[in-house]
Amino acid sequence: MNKQMSSTRITMVIGITVLLLLAGCAPTTSLTQISAFGAGTSSIAENSKKAFELIDSSTIDRKMYDVAANPSLFPEDATFDGLFKGTDGKKQLQLRLAVLENLGSYAKALEKLATADFRKDIDAASADLYGALSGLNSTYKKATDKDLPLKDDQLRVIAAVVDAIGTAIVESKRRDAIKTIIIQADDAVQDAAKLLEADFGKGSEISKFVQTNLVNAGGSLRTAYNIQKAAPDSTFNLRYEMLVKIRQMHDAAETILLLFDSISASAKKVREAHSSLKSTVTRDKFSSAELAKQMGELVSYAKSVNSFYKKLGTTNK
Repeated sequence: MNKQMSSTRITMVIGITVLLLLAGCAPTTSLTQISAFGAGTSSIAENSKKAFELIDSSTIDRKMYDVAANPSLFPEDATFDGLFKGTDGKKQLQLRLAVLENLGSYAKALEKLATADFRKDIDAASADLYGALSGLNSTYKKATDKDLPLKDDQLRVIAAVVDAIGTAIVESKRRDAIKTIIIQADDAVQDAAKLLEADFGKGSEISKFVQTNLVNAGGSLRTAYNIQKAAPDSTFNLRYEMLVKIRQMHDAAETILLLFDSISASAKKVREAHSSLKSTVTRDKFSSAELAKQMGELVSYAKSVNSFYKKLGTTNK
């Protein structure tokens, strides 16, 4: 009897061991690279937007100094308008920044979906995802007068697969959802990123427009300084403060083309990274050496854009 029980136990142990070994040998699917794509892309979008907001505030400062330095001038509504109001060039810049922002929001929502622990987080990620992709469609249309290859029925497919993840978050269904989202959204991501890659290059019309604006702003500040230094009530502190602003505008004009080039290169890397994601998940894999390389490069580009933003922030203090 004891021998029979011992034999049964040995059989059970062997069986459990085999199951554990099989589980260990089964292909694992990591969502780490999905998170890296989301974090890198959203960082590029957020820091690009912040950089242009700093430049925007600099142009407003310049106009305010013009008025403050010349008693014959009066403040008008246009005095407080920055880069994002008025001419066609400003409108083009604003629309492309909106495309970039929506692209970043899509990536961030994808990251949320990959890391969500509770159903409410899945629902929030789903809402963000739908909003980002719908917004991407809208802003791309306004910027180019063309439609992205992302239709309403594809958005409905995306919504359905996210909903299928379930209340308890079934991992296999989460991976199926992410796979479907990446495949369905890839053409739209490619087109949007190509637009930004071309239009944010340092030789582009938009980059020239912004640099010209900053150079002119610097010239206006110099003129205002010359008027102020000749004024009877001119003081050292006031002249020094104006010189600081002139230096800031000069530094911004010197840096802006490099910022544009960095954003353009980052948009290209977003496109390449998303293409690698599509290739990987199509094969039901969520991690690979090539994908890891692409995500590492994407994070490096994100750091590059962030460094330019920080530099502009330093010059605008």
